Amino acid sequence: NDDVAATVLTDLVASPGATGLIELSWTLLDGHSFVLFHLQRDGTWLNTSIPVAAGIREYRFVDPEPAVGLVSWRIWGEELDGTQQLLAELTSQALPESFELLGAWPNPFNPDTRLRLSLDRERDIQLSVYNLQGALVSELHRGILPAGMHDVTFSGTGLSSGVYLVRLQSGDAQRSMKVMLVK
Repeated sequence: NDDVAATVLTDLVASPGATGLIELSWTLLDGHSFVLFHLQRDGTWLNTSIPVAAGIREYRFVDPEPAVGLVSWRIWGEELDGTQQLLAELTSQALPESFELLGAWPNPFNPDTRLRLSLDRERDIQLSVYNLQGALVSELHRGILPAGMHDVTFSGTGLSSGVYLVRLQSGDAQRSMKVMLVK
């Protein structure tokens, strides 16, 4: 497989981008007879095809789903007669480019909601929930988290219905959002 890829594709890269999207790029060498590239991603096994155009050597594809953790892809080449050949397998660690509190799902919620965080690098964070009077009702995390996407569950068990403020802090950087508990 590596020999085939080396004679057909070069500059194979899977690089993380904004909000966890990963871009695949490669260069097609001369002397091929492929008419399509097929890309597969693990997990949900996304299948997509990219036509091979005469005179075009550089290709790129942005995976439409945000990735978390390690993600693998396969690139297949398809000949005019329909035969397919595995050209490359790539694995990438998805890393976000920003420090964000991306949202809560579900919101409104009862009794739990999942908060999604995006950390561009390893950070010492504090993730807390406050009522609208400013009183701390829950400290969800305090400490170091690695770069990447993180999901943290907030349980409203024992709390009254109402609006709560979620605050993510790391050094001078701070993000906040409102969530609503409905019982």
